[in-house]
Amino acid sequence: MICILPTHHKQLIRWELDATTTEAFFGIVISAYSLAQIVSAPLLGYWSNRVARLKPPLILCAIVMFFGNIMYFVVPILPNNHKYYLMIARFVTGIGASNIGLLKAYASAASVSKDRSRAIAFVTGGIALGTTFGPVLFSWLGYPGWQLGGIFAVSMFNAPALLACCMNIATLVLLCTLFKESFAGVADASLKKNKKQKDSTSTDNNLIQLPSYDRKAAAICYALRFTQMFVVTNLETIGSSFAMMMFAWTPTQVVRYSSLAHAAKSLLAFAVYFAYIVFNLGKRMNERMVCLVSIFGLLAFHVFTYSYPFLPNNVITFNNSVAFNRSLAVGCNVDVYEWCSSLTQVNIIVYYFFYILIVGVGFSNINVAMNTLFSKIIGPRLQGTQQGILQMSGGSARMLGPLLVGYLYSGYGPRLVWIVESVVNGFMSFLWIASYRRLVPLEVPPDCFPDTKSSSMRTGSTQITQIENDSAKQAHPGDLLDKSLKTNEILIEPIVPQQNYYSDRQSNV
Repeated sequence: MICILPTHHKQLIRWELDATTTEAFFGIVISAYSLAQIVSAPLLGYWSNRVARLKPPLILCAIVMFFGNIMYFVVPILPNNHKYYLMIARFVTGIGASNIGLLKAYASAASVSKDRSRAIAFVTGGIALGTTFGPVLFSWLGYPGWQLGGIFAVSMFNAPALLACCMNIATLVLLCTLFKESFAGVADASLKKNKKQKDSTSTDNNLIQLPSYDRKAAAICYALRFTQMFVVTNLETIGSSFAMMMFAWTPTQVVRYSSLAHAAKSLLAFAVYFAYIVFNLGKRMNERMVCLVSIFGLLAFHVFTYSYPFLPNNVITFNNSVAFNRSLAVGCNVDVYEWCSSLTQVNIIVYYFFYILIVGVGFSNINVAMNTLFSKIIGPRLQGTQQGILQMSGGSARMLGPLLVGYLYSGYGPRLVWIVESVVNGFMSFLWIASYRRLVPLEVPPDCFPDTKSSSMRTGSTQITQIENDSAKQAHPGDLLDKSLKTNEILIEPIVPQQNYYSDRQSNV
């Protein structure tokens, strides 16, 4: 499923659909997408946990996202109020995009600990693939693009949405025909369906139970997700306006060069995902240290790209007398922004070098390392609800960040934006260091599991135990795990190492 870059939203609604669009309203458009995720992601995660399945909510998300992309595609042909229709389309698409939490929950449930980072990299890398190549593939179409029957026009702005619709349909077909759920990484009774809880007389010793996970450690991961998305979303929100103002680019130039920079950043990110997937890099890396270094990297980006007063050149300025002429109205409008006259120009090479290098590597490393660590902190249980809350944390940053940054940028300029983001990064670094020792996988003592002398058969990371002489029968895991040890019943019993479920648990480095 392919997402649309916020930068392209801005070009579409401001220069092509409604020239009256402000930075503040653009922030609302971006926030609508995130508000939908804040509301729907935890609910969908809770639903998947209740039914012990992920296919139904994934199908629903694909259908909703299809309609959201259709709405986006037809926005240009509507008679008026384009920016409001675009905001609604973003909200609907945001509901469908709540499948990200479900996908990460399934990656955790379907993989064992030693392969967890590879599974997470597949999911996050796939999302990055869509967000990168959706806009880049069609930038050559330009605007207004190709006319279809005199009604529809396929341009660089809405072509990614059309491709996304095709991908949504393909996703639905694959989900309904080929997708088979597997829970190789789940070892507790959370798989049982509530509607199947029939045996209320079984003793606690006959049921698989896991200790509670460290909620404070999980909260630190929620905070890191908020920080990560706060920084990256804010850079996306003001990215095109900042580049036009700082480097005196025209709208056409900012679309072209920003797309190239984003593509370069994404290629570097793909190299990181490739290393995790092909070389199973997660087995050799300390997730906590990777996250800490990445946080410092995001902080370093703001330090190196800050508009210091001692820099040699000021930004190019213009006023309203030439604002109507796009070829002359480049730089910073002194009649709109009072801070233009005192703002110094950041070196373009320095800015994009650190943007591509630090943001590209840091963001992707946090995606894989933090999600891997988070899944291990929660433990070998279904994680739909927790992953939904994690996505809600990121959605909160994507909603609040553009609103705050849009206000700060318009009123005080990019310097204050850089300071606020640096403070958020610095505080997150302090939290991570202070909580470093408790950010470890959940320990699962062997005595949490039933002790049986029955013969068993290995299947993935579970044992299907046959009680007495009854033959093994096929059943959904949700129908099995709430069974007590009685005659003619089957119990799914995890294979538990002698010391820890996570045999590759990292040391406290």
